Amino acid sequence: MNKSPGRKQWQPRGWLASWLAVLPLLAGGCSPPATTVSGVVTLDAQPLANASLDLFPVAGDGQSAGAVTDDQGQFRAVVSPTRLAVTVTAVEVIGQKKNTDPAFPDIEMVDVVRQVVPLRYTQRHTTPLAVEPEAEKNTTVNFELRSSDSR
Repeated sequence: MNKSPGRKQWQPRGWLASWLAVLPLLAGGCSPPATTVSGVVTLDAQPLANASLDLFPVAGDGQSAGAVTDDQGQFRAVVSPTRLAVTVTAVEVIGQKKNTDPAFPDIEMVDVVRQVVPLRYTQRHTTPLAVEPEAEKNTTVNFELRSSDSR
């Protein structure tokens, strides 16, 4: 290769590294808007601890999000500012049984659990729970679940 004195040779690795360093900065301005939803989940007027919430955009115009409640049933999620369907699941340990799964031979006993939340709240297509958060504001919503069908 013929090199001219005093002239640097173009190095593709340096150019690529520069672009890779700049891309996250450019992409940061392209992220969809986000906001927060927070509140309390109760079941029959009692805080529902360690429940999982999944929030799905109804019209498919945002991102799904999730949250877990604390011991007082409180949750907080960063979500897209669009109408969201909300599902809630929670289990309680009701006993233990001998492990029969050969994939985990070192585990002698496993928990037996039952779903605490009524089925209608756990399914995306049947949940009556929804929230429509506003952009750049904290939306507070309490989800009051009931074991019975009466509302």
